[in-house]
Amino acid sequence: MGAVSSASDTNTFFNEVAAIQNDITSLEQNITQIEELHDVSLNSVSSEDHTVQRKLEQVTADTTQLSNRIKKSIKGRLGQHTWRLVLLMPYE
Repeated sequence: MGAVSSASDTNTFFNEVAAIQNDITSLEQNITQIEELHDVSLNSVSSEDHTVQRKLEQVTADTTQLSNRIKKSIKGRLGQHTWRLVLLMPYE
């Protein structure tokens, strides 16, 4: 029974790692989009400026939420499993 539980815990841990990796990929994409929107904002005429600014604010807010979620996941869920990861590491 203990081995099944341990395997399940390990699978859960690695699923959480994969979810965080996906969030980090999304975060990187958002940062690239923010950079592009900043460039457009610097070069836009005033009629385009409001649209670009709204989009920039939205992507920035989304990115902040995503970043906070990643931090919470790493500190919370993964923190619970860190000791298990240490046990899975090979000994030298």
